[in-house]
Amino acid sequence: MIISKSYRNQGIGSKLIEYAIKFAKDNECLRITLLTDEDNDVAHSFYTKEGFSRSTMVPFRMML
Repeated sequence: MIISKSYRNQGIGSKLIEYAIKFAKDNECLRITLLTDEDNDVAHSFYTKEGFSRSTMVPFRMML
């Protein structure tokens, strides 16, 4: 999910995360996995604040 820069710091991201967590729990999901760019410190801080921690998973992709 991406929040437009003009709408950041208004609690929208927190509400979306809160909804996603509730949705996942209600549907008996076992985890939520987030993907960010390695240098996106703002997102990392936000997700940490929301209760997420770094994963040991390693993403792979192929640019075409």
